Amino acid sequence: EKRKERCFDKKIRYTVRKEVAQRMHRKNGQFASLKEGSSSWDSAQSCPQDSNLSAEIVLRRCQHCGVCENATPAMRRGPAGPRTLCN
Repeated sequence: EKRKERCFDKKIRYTVRKEVAQRMHRKNGQFASLKEGSSSWDSAQSCPQDSNLSAEIVLRRCQHCGVCENATPAMRRGPAGPRTLCN
């Protein structure tokens, strides 16, 4: 009875993690992998090519290691400004 009334809404209290948590696949309110045996960061979530960018898409990369923003769980503030370094 109590099980049927459980709330599986997304409850994210930290704004830093909100963006990443919203992208992740969920099952019954908990994070779940998209496929068995595959990582959560697969080729479908890899960086788009520079030539395919439209005007509103901004490609952000870590200024230290060059990893794409889509391939890392969170970006942090660096000397060059917000979201310029990966975690």
